[in-house]
Amino acid sequence: MILLHLYLAHLIADFPLQPMPLVEWKHKSLWGVFVHSLIHLATMVVITIPFIGTPGLYAVLLGIFVIHFFVDAIKVEAEKHTNKQLELFCWISLYT
Repeated sequence: MILLHLYLAHLIADFPLQPMPLVEWKHKSLWGVFVHSLIHLATMVVITIPFIGTPGLYAVLLGIFVIHFFVDAIKVEAEKHTNKQLELFCWISLYT
């Protein structure tokens, strides 16, 4: 059940909570990627409130935050060198 909540948080943070100015900022600076990752962390914390007290929850959320930061930073850098953003998004989504 917690995985469903984490997936929901990911969808919310990646789509409704990622306006175009944030996407543009991500492509200009790692600070944009960092802020986007913080939005993911905050969304996960809010969505997993029913699971407060679950052993290791905060370590998992922090791990997801760090991994998301690095995956997005790599994805943004890769997008600068290719015209196949959709294909790249699909491949990265499959492996993260």
